[in-house]
Amino acid sequence: AELRHAGWKVIRNRPEVIYMLANKAEMIKHAQRLGLDAVIPRCYNTPENATYPCILKPALGTFGKDTHVVRSSEEVTRITRGERLEPKWVLQELIAGRLEHSTTLLMKNGEVLDYADTLYEYDGEEYVWPHIREIRNEYRSIPEDHLAAMKKLLCNFNGICCLGSKLRKDGSICIFEVNPRIGGDLVFQVPKGRARGMFEKLDQMFS
Repeated sequence: AELRHAGWKVIRNRPEVIYMLANKAEMIKHAQRLGLDAVIPRCYNTPENATYPCILKPALGTFGKDTHVVRSSEEVTRITRGERLEPKWVLQELIAGRLEHSTTLLMKNGEVLDYADTLYEYDGEEYVWPHIREIRNEYRSIPEDHLAAMKKLLCNFNGICCLGSKLRKDGSICIFEVNPRIGGDLVFQVPKGRARGMFEKLDQMFS
């Protein structure tokens, strides 16, 4: 209310929804509750039952900080200093491959008003961004079934968010991250006309 009184435009989102999407462990649980197990990475409760190599990351964090490709339970134990994985850590399936998608979506009341997808190619098969060299990026469209999975995952979110995903060998999508904020892809990679159109639609949500 104070922000609106000061002239700010504020999208209505429940704080618990923002926290859930930003928390990688809670986002995984949310996807499982929605029956979206097939479009998220397999996760492991203990280092001993994981299939290596896999990804170890903090439940809360950005820009790849403290995220590792791990190859044994001993390595996980060393990094976590023997702590339980939950609620601080997420240990999950590693999707190998040089190609990675970053998809920006504009959502309103469970509907996709607009989206823009950037495909990145890196110089390694198993990596943690940003500790990898980018070879190229390009603006792409995405299949309708992939967009439908993202829409279902973001059913309670309003505004602009950014999803990270890769494709498994069979072509199915694996969504490994949701950032409930505007990402650098929209600012720097998406064609300016497309980005402008998305911001104009965002502005119309407040009318």
